[in-house]
Amino acid sequence: MKNAFVDSNGVLNAFGFMEANGKDTIVPVPDDFDGEPGKARYDGSQWVPYADLGAAKANNQATRDTLLVVAALRIAPLQDASDLGTATDADVATLKAWKQYRVAVSRVDLSSTDIMWPIPPA
Repeated sequence: MKNAFVDSNGVLNAFGFMEANGKDTIVPVPDDFDGEPGKARYDGSQWVPYADLGAAKANNQATRDTLLVVAALRIAPLQDASDLGTATDADVATLKAWKQYRVAVSRVDLSSTDIMWPIPPA
């Protein structure tokens, strides 16, 4: 029987009639298995198509950067009002909400292909 070698994310690195290399996890596969390295991922019970993480990460970085720019534009005048001592209670609450949102966006795992982006404040 063939062995498939997958990385810590379950992504197929290689397969064949080979011995363990000590770095990858071994998943037994049938002799007719023909997955393409880097294009398949083992989810613990089955093989699923795997999108290129490089492209997904670049997309995610662009989305994150756009969301952070929007947050910065919303925060700046509120922070100015706070610094000048002219912020209303509503301004202070809104400022805090936008800062929390900005931190949440900055902490998103960009390597994921299924991101649930934080919802911006109203």
